[in-house]
Amino acid sequence: MIKKLVTITALAMLLGSPNSYAALISGNKLFEDCEQDGETVAVGVCYGYVFGVFDVMQDVKVCEPVGVTGKQLTGIVRKYLKENPENLHLNAAFLVTLALSEVFPCPE
Repeated sequence: MIKKLVTITALAMLLGSPNSYAALISGNKLFEDCEQDGETVAVGVCYGYVFGVFDVMQDVKVCEPVGVTGKQLTGIVRKYLKENPENLHLNAAFLVTLALSEVFPCPE
């Protein structure tokens, strides 16, 4: 329980800080980065962002099965962003958490 509380507090501070990159990036920017092909900086930003949010939200809102890969996590987020363009104006960290928690929810 303490780990969950600390994680939620850390995420709230990260997303609440007006100077943090996580607070500034929208779903539009993340979608743009994630839709790039090849080995570009934008693709690296997409993967890094998804992994970062996943690490913070793991075991709090997202409970992934054993063996899930980074490519799979990023694919889930890419699919969610593509299928929900009406939400792209929202905070990217929120959208990543929403996408992953829908696929890998934690038991109550």
